[in-house]
Amino acid sequence: MDLGMLMTSVAKDLFQKAIAQSGSPVGPSIATLADAEHAGEDLAVRLKAPSGDAGIKYLRQFSAEGLLTAIGKLDLPQGPHLGPDIDGWVLPRLPGAVFAGAEESAIPLLFGTTAREFGMTATADELRKIIGKPAGTFAPQAMAAYGLAGEGQGTADSLYGSVADQWAADVAFRCPATTQGGWHSGAHHPTYEYEFDHAIPGQEAQGAVHSSDLPYVFGYFPKEGNIAGKFGETDFKLADLMETYWTNFAKTGNPNSSNVPDWPQFGEAQTFIQFTQDGTVKKAAGLRSVQCAVYREVVLDQMKQLK
Repeated sequence: MDLGMLMTSVAKDLFQKAIAQSGSPVGPSIATLADAEHAGEDLAVRLKAPSGDAGIKYLRQFSAEGLLTAIGKLDLPQGPHLGPDIDGWVLPRLPGAVFAGAEESAIPLLFGTTAREFGMTATADELRKIIGKPAGTFAPQAMAAYGLAGEGQGTADSLYGSVADQWAADVAFRCPATTQGGWHSGAHHPTYEYEFDHAIPGQEAQGAVHSSDLPYVFGYFPKEGNIAGKFGETDFKLADLMETYWTNFAKTGNPNSSNVPDWPQFGEAQTFIQFTQDGTVKKAAGLRSVQCAVYREVVLDQMKQLK
């Protein structure tokens, strides 16, 4: 998400290539400056800060730890807004609108997601309610895309998990990323997509979740923590392959070289490669194309309403 924001920011001409892993700022979820300021004012009142300039002085007396502790004691309907906003300078416009208008960094982009990312637990009835609100007038198409039309229960997938897992990863990761990739490629910039389907050894039951690609990109194989595993020869070979692709891209803007399988550009066919469970590379096209087509319609409609 941060990388995509940088590509649409005041800094967009200060770097030459971009690798975006598991995230995209496409979608109208970034606060406006006014909304962020109102959220800050509301939080200051809840922290009993005096009004006016004295409130700023009062808040600056907190240490970082003290401020987080004080916020943690508040009865908030949701967490405080702590993140980027469309301030008109660092981020001049909604990042999705910048990509849709082909006004982002004119540089090569390599992007991708893991098969499971972050999942969720929900029944089919609960999921219909969850999907229905953001989908709005596109809810019937969204329900059909997930097998939830009528009394449909959806279909679990051995790679992507339950229908709830699929929706959570699609809407938060895959579809924003492929939408961004499609707009970037459509602006005639070199674009390459991957999907990481290789579970951490010992975590095969939960699949390739968020951050499971990191040991292979950085050649670091932890023995404790959430991405720890009993890594073996297949893992080391896969890491060598991914490190070669990533460094080729960093050097030239193209992940390919004579010693690795061909990685085609994204293009109109939305071609991508999969890093599979057995450690090999497989070509495919149109990642979650049915579900992501509905997502793009929803995002474009929401951006129109924000104008």
